[in-house]
Amino acid sequence: YSALIPLLYIQKHLPGNGSRRELVETIDTIQESLRSLESKLNTLQNFQRLQELDNILIWPKIDAMDKSIVIPEELKEVVSEDQSTLCSDGRHLHHAGPMALIENPKCTEVYCFLFDDMLLMTRSNHSIRKRSSQKIDHPPGHVMAGAFDTSGGLYDAEQRYIVYKNPIPIDGNLRIHDISSNPGGSKNCISLTTTNRLKYCTSLHTFSLPTPETKIAWMALLTKAISDSQQQQTFRKQKFSDSNSVDGEGDGREPLKSTIQKRISVVNKIPKRYRPSYST
Repeated sequence: YSALIPLLYIQKHLPGNGSRRELVETIDTIQESLRSLESKLNTLQNFQRLQELDNILIWPKIDAMDKSIVIPEELKEVVSEDQSTLCSDGRHLHHAGPMALIENPKCTEVYCFLFDDMLLMTRSNHSIRKRSSQKIDHPPGHVMAGAFDTSGGLYDAEQRYIVYKNPIPIDGNLRIHDISSNPGGSKNCISLTTTNRLKYCTSLHTFSLPTPETKIAWMALLTKAISDSQQQQTFRKQKFSDSNSVDGEGDGREPLKSTIQKRISVVNKIPKRYRPSYST
């Protein structure tokens, strides 16, 4: 935006209103171009980041994540193909950081990636190698060393991250709970629950955060992600509703209600004996 400074200075000292009006229009055009360029650069940077994440993420096979699954012979080739990718239109990475997933009977160090549509739980292969080489009894909420890299990113691009659990969808069915008790002796805990359309709880994950400040930050980020997801869903519903508007004004199409009524009237004119039977 430094390119606008000389123009703003000239605008301030122009004597005529006509010249000033033309300059204002020029400034507005430049500002709009800069905003468009900034948006495209952000989109490109986000896509590059997702590509980078694709290269360092390892997605285990479905039967490795859930030992109870039985894979039919006909589907083994299908599930063996690794076609997972993060490079989807509109997906953005908002935050990443370490947590401790409280499981029975232990806490598992996980590194979580918060996207606008899911929370992805992973484990650093560095942490896994360390645990396999020597038994380390970390306290609950322990922070993995080198959690935030020094290159300005949210993760260490030199490590590999293995997906530990199925992603938690970020939508209106996700609830955040501030846990004041200390489950399993852990502190700074939050729980995420997912419910289905029957209001039945289908998943529950409890995390321990390193500090109270980290807990507050994660809760705020998750709350915003859920709110943004709900707004996007409302926008899509409204857009679909507008495209199938009942009155159909101004779009040159016949109103949907009128079309339905015409089709019903045509069917009613057919003698009953010639109408198709749907009885089983």
